[in-house]
Amino acid sequence: MSMKMQVQLDKLQARVEHLESLVKGDVPQAHKDHHQDGNEHVGPLRLKHKGRGFWDVVSSDGVALNGGRLKKSEAEEFIATHAP
Repeated sequence: MSMKMQVQLDKLQARVEHLESLVKGDVPQAHKDHHQDGNEHVGPLRLKHKGRGFWDVVSSDGVALNGGRLKKSEAEEFIATHAP
């Protein structure tokens, strides 16, 4: 196999592994290190920024649990009272 083909194969394999980890629900390292960018992970529940100062509380499956948009402090309180 040529060197160029091997490099392309390695890049493709890395991309496939990345996509598989997303499908499994792994949290990308960027979100772990910079959770203030919009998705704050708190155990099985997390905050998801919806825009304009509103947040949703979502499960690990991505389902919104709060039934409407909340201010960040309200969403944090929701997690505190509903976290397992």
